[in-house]
Amino acid sequence: MDYDEVVIVDAIMTEGGTPGTVYRLGLDHFRPSKHTISPHDTDLPTALELGRLMKLKIPEKISIVAIEIPPVYEFSQLLSPAVSAAVPEAAWLVREILNKP
Repeated sequence: MDYDEVVIVDAIMTEGGTPGTVYRLGLDHFRPSKHTISPHDTDLPTALELGRLMKLKIPEKISIVAIEIPPVYEFSQLLSPAVSAAVPEAAWLVREILNKP
């Protein structure tokens, strides 16, 4: 909050996606889910809606850069080879987004 623009960078796993694919997404790519079991299940659209309801300054411009990950069955501090190879492209995309007026 308190920024005019934000770029969120995260991992994503889509049905049929190829690991290492870099996506540029907007909020319209996500559907809010009102069926959460705990606060840890809150999705991005719902979190932003709650912030607005609380009168917090939410950025006007929100972009999402995501890298497709392979199926994950255990946690690791290391990136998979496909994701590691995609990081420079994702970083370039973030710079491109932030350098546009």
